[in-house]
Amino acid sequence: MSCRLRLCRAMTLIELLVAVSLGMVIIAMAWTAFVRANSSAARAMVRVDLHATAAVVREYLSRDLANAAPALAFFARSIPQVAGVDAGGAPIRTDTVEMVFMCQASRLEDEMSTGEEQTRKSEFSWVRWRFRRTWKEVAGAWTPVSGALYRSISSPARNWVPKNTLVPPVPVPETYPPNAANTPTYLLTPPIAKWTNYGGRTYMNLPRPLRDASQGIESLDNNRYGTPVAHTTEDIGDLADLDSPDNDRLVSNRIRDFAIGWQDALGGAEVVASSAAADHRIDGLYLDVTGPAGNDHAKQLGARPRVTRVAFNLADAKTGVSQDFSFSIALPGIQTQMGR
Repeated sequence: MSCRLRLCRAMTLIELLVAVSLGMVIIAMAWTAFVRANSSAARAMVRVDLHATAAVVREYLSRDLANAAPALAFFARSIPQVAGVDAGGAPIRTDTVEMVFMCQASRLEDEMSTGEEQTRKSEFSWVRWRFRRTWKEVAGAWTPVSGALYRSISSPARNWVPKNTLVPPVPVPETYPPNAANTPTYLLTPPIAKWTNYGGRTYMNLPRPLRDASQGIESLDNNRYGTPVAHTTEDIGDLADLDSPDNDRLVSNRIRDFAIGWQDALGGAEVVASSAAADHRIDGLYLDVTGPAGNDHAKQLGARPRVTRVAFNLADAKTGVSQDFSFSIALPGIQTQMGR
């Protein structure tokens, strides 16, 4: 009798072990299915997010390029593999691809008003799209570790005050000072003397339209006051204005590569990519297109981009999802020549 009981108990224990084993197998299978489903859902969500980011890039780029001033300077360049160090002193390399042009827009109603809400006094503003990629040495090989796309737009207006009187070669014209009554000061009684000393006065600079692109992107910093150091002023140029943290905004830090290309008015194709150095400086046109005698306006007109193509790669480091995107944007054309 006791042997039968022991045998029954032994069989019950075996059944229990088998049941536990089967339960663990089922749990493992269910967990594997859950992990795979969760991973697939996460990757799908990331892919949707990458498409949404690409749509934002396309929207802003399309808006800027569609409003690009068709007769002003256009710049595009790439500077690959520039040696440097990071914040911790470790060696790095950087790639840069950028496009700089003037954007034009008709004045909105609030921009035409005279109240405090007025924000823009010029119909032109500089716009820069810039991609920067960082490389670090990993296991003896240089590997890209980050990439980001930035968009900057110039300030509507910049105010600055000279530290002292402007000195030659800067001309200091005599002028009547303004007054709150908006009446010419020379008509007041008694008349107010002209200014001959501009020290301590407040100046306003607007984004400066540029036709001559021969000096490259850095020429955006040229202005009639010269460099801040030379004339001890607090003025900055348009390029320094684009570099301001208030104007330079991050679009996405998940871009791993970026390239710009365009078809010009004569059918030629140009490409600016991170893999090779390039520097395109496309002149603007004179008001009447042809310009002075001897000006090669046909060549300048033919070099203008007509259709711009943009290609970039978006990647998510956590999930490993990567997606290539590309699109084309038509730029505005040139109006017919005046007098023709």
